[in-house]
This record gives sequence, C-alpha cells and structure tokens, in this order.
Amino acid sequence: MRPIVHRATSAYYPQYRTLINLPGRDLDRILDDPDRHWLAIAAYLRLFNHGTENRLVDLVANPQGQTADQESIATLERFVEQAPPAMKATLQAQLDSLRQGLSGLGGSRRDQLINRAKSLVSLPDDILEEAGQELLEFVRPDETLSITTLSGLQQKARQEFPGRVPLYTVAYPNALRETGLADVRLIGDFPVTTVVVGYTRNEREAANTIIRSFPRLKQNDPRIPLFVDTTETEALMFRLDPVRVIRWLNLNGLVNGQLSDLNDEAAVRAWILNRMRNINPFEEIPESEPVTRAVYGLVHSFSHMVLRQAVIQSGFDRTSLSEYLFPHALSFVLYSNNRSKFTIGGLYTLFEQTLDEHLRAVVDKGEACVYDPVCMEETGACHACMHISEMSCEHFNRNLSRKYLFGRIEPDGNEFIGYWDNQRFV
Repeated sequence: MRPIVHRATSAYYPQYRTLINLPGRDLDRILDDPDRHWLAIAAYLRLFNHGTENRLVDLVANPQGQTADQESIATLERFVEQAPPAMKATLQAQLDSLRQGLSGLGGSRRDQLINRAKSLVSLPDDILEEAGQELLEFVRPDETLSITTLSGLQQKARQEFPGRVPLYTVAYPNALRETGLADVRLIGDFPVTTVVVGYTRNEREAANTIIRSFPRLKQNDPRIPLFVDTTETEALMFRLDPVRVIRWLNLNGLVNGQLSDLNDEAAVRAWILNRMRNINPFEEIPESEPVTRAVYGLVHSFSHMVLRQAVIQSGFDRTSLSEYLFPHALSFVLYSNNRSKFTIGGLYTLFEQTLDEHLRAVVDKGEACVYDPVCMEETGACHACMHISEMSCEHFNRNLSRKYLFGRIEPDGNEFIGYWDNQRFV
C-alpha cells in the first residue's frame, strides 16, 4: 500500500456529461412535443428540406395541438374578423390562399412527416428515446448555428480566390470519397456544455460504485449542485456516407435479409437506424449486437484517427481537441475544447486549406502501430495508435479498433474488411 494525495485522479473519477447546448424558447417548445423524436428522425432522414427556412419548431404542436401553420391561419382569421371593411377582402384572399396551399399538401404536413418516418423506422420506446435525443442534437445545428459548407467554400473561392477552385471542386471531393465521407462542414459557434454531477471512488463505472454528489451550497438547501461550464467554439462535423457503410457491413456479412434500396437515401438511413441499439459509454458493446458494435466502432475509431492526425498535422495540443459522437447519424464532431472567449481559427484553417492533405494523412499514417503485430492481433487499439486523452474522448477509449478502418485477419481465420479498403468498393 502507498499513500495517495486526495486530489489525485487515481483516488477519484469525475462523473460528467458533455452536451450540445442549444437553449431558447424554440427548444423548450420542441421538447414539450410528445412526437419530437419522430420529427427529429424525419429531419435526419431528409423527408423534408430541413434547415433555416424549414425548422423543427415550425412543425411542433402548441399546448392547444396547433402547428405553426395552423397558428398562422388562426391569427389571420382573427385579423379578418377585426379588420375594417376596406381591408377584409384583401385579408380574406390571403387567408384563402394559405388554406389552399396547405390543402394542396394533403392535410397536416406534420402528420404526414411523422407517419412517413414511422413507416420507415420501427424502434422500441427505450431505443427511440436515446436515438431521438441524439438526432435532435444532430439536426438542430442546421437551423440555428453558423455553418460553412464545402459548397460555401467553392462559392467564396470563385468570387475571391479563383486559384483555389480546383482544390474545392476536385481535391476535396476526391479525399472525401476515398475516406468514405459524405460531407465535412465547419461550425463556427459550436455550443458545448460540460456538466459535472459528482465523482466516484476507485472505479469509474457508476454501476460498480456510488456516485458522490457535491455538498449542498447551504445546509437547508434541498438542491444538489451541478457544476456547469458552457463555451462556444469552432468545430468540424464529419458525416460518413451511409451507402458506403451499408456496403461495408454487407462485405463483412453483417447484413441479414434484403438490403435496402441504395438509391433511396431515406431508406438507407432508416435501415441503419432500425438496427442500432442503445450504447453505454462505460461498457464494451456486446458481440450479440454485431451491427451496433461495427457501426459504433467505425464512427468512434474514425473520430480518433482524425483527431490524432490533427494533433500531428496541425499543431494542436493533444488535449486541446475533443470529440462528440452521433453514432446513429454516422457522424462525429471534433471541437476545440479551450475555455477562452475566442479561438485562433486552427480548425477553420484546416478546413479551408488542408482538409484533403489531412484526410490522406489519416489513411496513409494511421495503419501502423509500434506494438504491431501484437496490438492488431489483440484489440487493434492502444495508447500508441488509437487512444486519446480521456478528457477528449467521450466514451473513455472504449469500442475502438483499427480493424474497422484497415481490416485484419480475425482469430477464426476469416478476413474482416476495413472501411478504407477502397479496392473492395469499386
């Protein structure tokens, strides 16, 4: 036995949760809607043109059961009733036009989208709760945050930097295709909130110990304090190609039954959603859930490889970047986790100037580990090749392996095909 300073992390494990913080009355209204999960799924499946002009809040119902469209009609009806005779005809014409437009949609757009989503996705209530919450966090930035897309870079280059047009129209798309990405986008004001709820002794897993809360601020105060740190920072969102993910699963024999129509984007996304199960960040995903294990392992391993290469390639400190995972959406976010009021634009520079070089370096330099062949034969992930600081990893370096990306020969002699084995996807 040896003494340990009480402040040492080996004596305690902080219990915290990182969330995307998108506050406001719009969010409150969305969370009050009992069908919010289905609306988020409809937005993720792209059943409608979701974005700044078509927001989720426009589809949710108020306490009286009215959507934004129905509220507009009710408001216009009141204006018509109270309007002077000279204006009634004009307002009535606008009201009739609005009603006709909504009737042309075949009734309530909200109900149509929910029914369409339910026809594609079938999940138990507990899985729907987790997946719906994750997808709500995933789609909300499209309607609330400052996002720069690759098409935005192309447009800016044509106007200001014509010499960069080939970079954005040829080099970047080729790099995305080779690495199996559908899209990369820059978020300039990514709002991250870290909530520390307490700590545990001896072990991190709450199921094996007791979470100790922080002492109350006042003796008679019934509330338990939670320490919160909120910051807005720059971030890069990476979205994997769902068609390639299904093809990858099929190559590895993980697709049972009929494969969905790969030309139907909504059906492809729904196929993966229907086979994903809840993920406990404190545990390894069991082998009895092969699709969840493979998809999550792919997204998480992809995230670590990109983050580690960003530290090497772009000069970031190894603890200055963190990840935020959206496994049900086949996506992840890398964000600057500094606590200052400003950022120096390191991720923006990577996105604007060297994204193609960065992605190629991830593939070219990520396969080797100094502990191979032992590392690849065992877990395929260790501190030398895949692990990052636990301050940066959302799930504490669990469910990782280079085999998901580069492939390997399994202990039973079968080959596991890597996501970056481009010869198999020709």
